Amino acid sequence: IENSTKAVLSMNIPLKDKNGQVIAVLGLLADLRSISANMNSPDRSIFDKSQIFIINDSGVVVVNQNASYIGNNLQQINKDASAVQMIQAVKNRDSGIFEYYSVAGDKNIAYLKIITIARGSATFGVIAAAPESSVLAPVRELIFDIIIGVIITSIIIALFVFYYINVGV
Repeated sequence: IENSTKAVLSMNIPLKDKNGQVIAVLGLLADLRSISANMNSPDRSIFDKSQIFIINDSGVVVVNQNASYIGNNLQQINKDASAVQMIQAVKNRDSGIFEYYSVAGDKNIAYLKIITIARGSATFGVIAAAPESSVLAPVRELIFDIIIGVIITSIIIALFVFYYINVGV
């Protein structure tokens, strides 16, 4: 396109009338690098170092923040067994939460959402992954706050009991 190489998704869907005759063809051409940049924009990120990527049911990366991964198989990019598990989950159309190790070897918590388009003829897995430490940081903060609250409450109760015992006697 315009004398440049682009990573694109091309789909054509026949539009039929009530008799089943094709009356038109709806075409779609989407720039995958543009979609990748938009999906992985820092202002859309909830967790530190999170990423969103999309693979098809064969494991081919369709959208990724690293443009060099687009068009390659996830299993070739990421040698960890969790990549194979993710591809299999897309093939089986199993949405859910998975443990996923990034290319760098970082342990991530990943959510996989299956989407189908073109009347179910194409299946994709949208994967949102974030480092486990980043996901659990708010939980750790909450646990710390609860522990501090329990300690303060215990001290206040102990002081009241001590005061009651000494004054009441």
